[in-house]
Amino acid sequence: MKTISTLPFHLVNDLWRWRAFRGEYKVENWNRHFWDLKEEYLGVTAPVPRTKDDLDPPTIFHIANDYDMIRYFTRTVLQFQFYEKLCEAAGHTGPLHTCDFYGSKEAGDLLSKMMSLGASKPWWEALEVMTGERRMSVRALLDYFRPLEEWLIEDNKKDGDGVGWGDSWRLIEDMNVASTTATSPTMLLIGLGFVIFYF
Repeated sequence: MKTISTLPFHLVNDLWRWRAFRGEYKVENWNRHFWDLKEEYLGVTAPVPRTKDDLDPPTIFHIANDYDMIRYFTRTVLQFQFYEKLCEAAGHTGPLHTCDFYGSKEAGDLLSKMMSLGASKPWWEALEVMTGERRMSVRALLDYFRPLEEWLIEDNKKDGDGVGWGDSWRLIEDMNVASTTATSPTMLLIGLGFVIFYF
């Protein structure tokens, strides 16, 4: 779960940074917007009540030191996009999560072909050499985790649990859950994939 859980974490931190730097947030509302993003994308709220006098984002090293985190988001998307194509080159058939291309000359040749470009070509051309596409895609990541997603959906149904969270799920003062609306994990990942091209 380290892979999936870090995607929205990295995205939220940079969404907040970009919007704050563009002046989309009033300074006195910085913290509120930070926690709004955390709630929307991660499904978490502040552990204690926060006010305009609090400022939590700089407690994260990358934010405090103006070090972007989208690189971690994109590397994860690319990791699975490359993995899928290396598996195809190795002749793998079957579910993506069962692929092992260790020792495959064909997979090695494909990787070498892309890496040999070095910095001589723009990244999207190197991506095209490996994947046949010039755009990043979360499709392979979704395919890899599809069995887990299907199991989670069925297990949650069996136990009567909801999947995801809604806009108004936030815990209120008396600790009653405000909403049971749900968001599909697949839709969340697709949404994250869309956001990367929007910003």
